[in-house]
Amino acid sequence: MFGKNIFGKKEIKEVKENKEVEKVDNEKIQKAQEENAPIPLSWKEVKSLKRNRYNDNIDNYNKSFVIKNIRTGMIVEVRAASSFQAAKFIGWRPRHTVVIKVKDLSKDLADEKEAKSKINDANTAIENSKENCPALK
Repeated sequence: MFGKNIFGKKEIKEVKENKEVEKVDNEKIQKAQEENAPIPLSWKEVKSLKRNRYNDNIDNYNKSFVIKNIRTGMIVEVRAASSFQAAKFIGWRPRHTVVIKVKDLSKDLADEKEAKSKINDANTAIENSKENCPALK
C-alpha cells in the first residue's frame, strides 16, 4: 500500500508529519523576525528562482526591487524589469507584496561593462605580445 489506504488517500501519520515540518519552518521564521535577523529563503523561493532561470537572465535587468511579502514578512532584493516580475521570479503573488525600494542599476552596469571591455582589451594585448615573445608561450 506504501502510505495509502484502499481509496488512494494518504494515511493520517504522513499528514501529521507534514504538518509538523511546516510548524518547524514557521517557528524558525518567527524567531528570525523577533531577532530582526534576515529570514533565509525557503526551498520554495529557491525552486522558483531556478525554474525562472533567474541567475542566467540577471544581467538583462537594470533595476533592482526590494519587496516584502506581507504574509511571511520576508524581504528580498530581486533584479527585474518591474515589481510584478520581481514578485513572480521569487514565486510570490504580486498582491501579497509591497515594494519597499527601487534601485536603478544602469550607471553601475555601464561602469561594469566599461571595466569588462578594458579587461578584454588588456587580455588581447597580452595574447598579442605572447606571439612576439617565445618566453611567454
